Amino acid sequence: VGLRADLVPQDATTRQLATALVASGPPARALLPRADIATPTLVEALRSAGWGVDEVEAYRTVPVSELDPGVRQRLERGEIDVLAFASSSTVRNFFNLLGMPLPSGNRVASIGPVTSQTCRDLGLRVDAEADPHDLDGLVAAVRLAAGR
Repeated sequence: VGLRADLVPQDATTRQLATALVASGPPARALLPRADIATPTLVEALRSAGWGVDEVEAYRTVPVSELDPGVRQRLERGEIDVLAFASSSTVRNFFNLLGMPLPSGNRVASIGPVTSQTCRDLGLRVDAEADPHDLDGLVAAVRLAAGR
């Protein structure tokens, strides 16, 4: 795309981004293209610090209507080593589609603290959390959870 980030927080979380933006200088005006299900955390933090914020719904998260039956069968047979979740909506949508508790013995890797908390809220044990909270970190977390 050719864009360069002017600011990247130490941890790739919404809270850390808000903290870094507020600390970067005097309040400014920000355009936030976001998902339809984005939490209000960033907007609220910026506005409370005096920033002007324009939100734009840039995309919608739409879950599929059914889970591939083969995935359910492989889970039940213990043929899947690690479930990797890159967002809270993925966790919620997957378990809505699964329609049953995760069979024991399955391991879970998460991209970050918010997604990990969603997993725990749904009764899952998180075996590994990405650090840093990005796709490379998630790959490392999957390897760790798989014992590799």
